Amino acid sequence: MVSAPPLRFRADNAAYFNSHLKVAAVAMAGAMGALWVIGDPNVWAGAVAGLAAIAFRGWFLAAEELQAVWEIRGDELLGPGDRHVPLCQIERTRTLGSFVQVITQAGDKHLIKYQADPAATIAAQEAEEHPDVLEARVESATRRRITLVVTPRSVVPDRGLAEAVRTRVSSHLAPVSGVARVVVKVEEE
Repeated sequence: MVSAPPLRFRADNAAYFNSHLKVAAVAMAGAMGALWVIGDPNVWAGAVAGLAAIAFRGWFLAAEELQAVWEIRGDELLGPGDRHVPLCQIERTRTLGSFVQVITQAGDKHLIKYQADPAATIAAQEAEEHPDVLEARVESATRRRITLVVTPRSVVPDRGLAEAVRTRVSSHLAPVSGVARVVVKVEEE
């Protein structure tokens, strides 16, 4: 039997740009507020400075941040900088904007940054953690519905596998996103 290819989570260009737009808006407002508080008559300069600072940061870090790839290979979540997280040690996952925060039982925290759909990232990771699932992939994802396709480890899949994966994924997504429905399809090899 050929082993399944690793499930990869790559940084998304649009999510990177949108995150920096939001941070730039906050930086612009903060710099303008600081200038206003100290009584500077050129409050508008705060907007220019905040935008320039975040634009430079985005440009400077883009090459590094957009190259980051996390993947699930075997029973480990592997990340940049030799990060290894055994799937069985993951205590909790949650979304923070376009990021997915992974918290281990030991309290270590890791960020999977700039995901186009953080809820789909969590759903795929949760499905991969199920002991009877060989491979999982997101077939489609919207704000309200995620469709996962899972390949079972055994030749004859357990009839309750789809429901077990759906329940597991739904329970982890419910507190962190507005996803109302998770659909799981079992694909036979």
